[in-house]
Amino acid sequence: MKQKTPKCHQCGVALASRTAPPHRRKLRYEGVAHDVLVEAMPEWHCAACGISVTDEEGDPFLQAALRKHVGLLTPDQIRAGLKALKISQDTFAERIGCAAESVSRWLNGAVLQSRTYDRFMRIYFHCPEVRSLLANGSPEQTFGDVVVHGPVDSPAIRGGQKGRETRPLGSAGG
Repeated sequence: MKQKTPKCHQCGVALASRTAPPHRRKLRYEGVAHDVLVEAMPEWHCAACGISVTDEEGDPFLQAALRKHVGLLTPDQIRAGLKALKISQDTFAERIGCAAESVSRWLNGAVLQSRTYDRFMRIYFHCPEVRSLLANGSPEQTFGDVVVHGPVDSPAIRGGQKGRETRPLGSAGG
C-alpha cells in the first residue's frame, strides 16, 4: 500500500519528502538537554509556505545523532562485541545484570543505553578478567578486598588513629 502524502497543516498544499539540511536540535539524554547536530534526516517540506515537519521515520536519525554526540556505543559496535566474544544476547544480559529485552532494544536502536551500561559494556568487551569474574561469579561471591583508609576502630589500630584495614567486600564495618 502506497503511503498517503500528507498536507501542510498551515496552507493545505501537499508536502514533499526530502532530506533535511544539517541542523541543530535540542535533544535530552539522562535529564540533560544537548545541542546536537542532526544530518541526513528525512522530513516533509511545504514548498508553498516553507514549513518542514518530521515523523517517526526521523527517530533513528535523531537517536544516531544523539548517540554520536554523547559518545555511546552504536548498535553495530555492541553487536560486534557480542559476535567477537561468541556470546548470545541472553548470556550477555545475564552477565552484565540487565534484562535481555534491554539488550535487544540497544541492538535494534529503539533505546539508548545509559552511560553506566555503556561504560560497563566497554569494560566487559575489553577486559577478559571482568568477563571471567562475571561468568564464574555468584551473588554470594566477593570480588576481592576493600581497603579502608582513615580512622579505623580495630584491635590492630587503637584510638582512631589513621590507619589501614583490609576486609572482605560485604563484611560488616564498612
